[in-house]
Amino acid sequence: AMQTLAADAGDRLAARLNGADFALLAAGEDDPAQLGEAILAGLGETVLSKWADFGDVFHAGVVPYRQGEDAADLLSASDKALAIAESRGPNGCHSLTAALGPHQNMSSETWRQTLTEALGEGRIRLERYPVLAAGGRAMHQEGAARLQFQPGGAWLTAGEFMPMALRLKLSATVDQDALRIAWDHLADESGGDIAVNLSADSIVDWGFLKTVTDILGQNPERRRRLWIEVPEYGVFRNFDAFRSFCLAIAPLGCKLGIEHFGRHFGEMAKLAELGLDYIKVDGSYVRDIDGNEGNREFLRGLCKMARNFGILVIAEGVLTEAELTTLLDLGFDGATGQAVTRRMQG
Repeated sequence: AMQTLAADAGDRLAARLNGADFALLAAGEDDPAQLGEAILAGLGETVLSKWADFGDVFHAGVVPYRQGEDAADLLSASDKALAIAESRGPNGCHSLTAALGPHQNMSSETWRQTLTEALGEGRIRLERYPVLAAGGRAMHQEGAARLQFQPGGAWLTAGEFMPMALRLKLSATVDQDALRIAWDHLADESGGDIAVNLSADSIVDWGFLKTVTDILGQNPERRRRLWIEVPEYGVFRNFDAFRSFCLAIAPLGCKLGIEHFGRHFGEMAKLAELGLDYIKVDGSYVRDIDGNEGNREFLRGLCKMARNFGILVIAEGVLTEAELTTLLDLGFDGATGQAVTRRMQG
């Protein structure tokens, strides 16, 4: 498939790097995103058409090359783009269009050492963002992990460090630390509920599951105010593991949910059997919802279906007051995003 992609255009070279990693050098291309779409289309035609039953087959990362850049930096940036693509969903692509920061042009081994040191020294925290319930009260706070890459340095968002943590099998350590921070926050009864995002790789780790059950077993009052969510992509990539995770966690009394929900609307009944408490609908489905009648009907039907199963529906990434008002009118039980933050601060 890579040879075909190279042959279809001039000045291209395809090569195998190692294991299942391949590279395509495309001279003369000045739009990484457009090239990424072409790669996805080409791989889809030559690979997915033959192996469609496998589902999640490949990921692609695209980076621009500028004259004078070191080959090692270029490959490190490519590795970063690929890791981000892997974290976002099946058969996907992520393109970098701007120069990476100095902490990102690093080899995988340097990433491993730096992440391990940061986690070992406790340089991780949770930033909390409000989730508004339909009645106007605070439903809970989302806990977003932040990592201080170097002592005294800037705090990186999860989007900047989690893709490499996933690639290097360090996500369970990150999630354990985030869960413990949230647990400590819940000691303050006036602090409200808090939601913690867990990676797909963590839920298949037996040692991580034991850690979670050990923590939650300490205090029944706290765990009733804890919300645990897993990205949709990870849920359906490891559904049996997610089922086992739910069966182990649900009896403890915390709330279980799925974030970035959208591709598997038709699986609602299957999810309800797991005792799921809520779903958070991906922001791409709610963008400009106030002006999209087709999407409004679709989401109204989703809310009705979820309500029949006793599942709360929360909108992610709501940007405007018009979007927020429309979503609540459609039957959403809650929302998060910039519009929510502004309303609650006002």
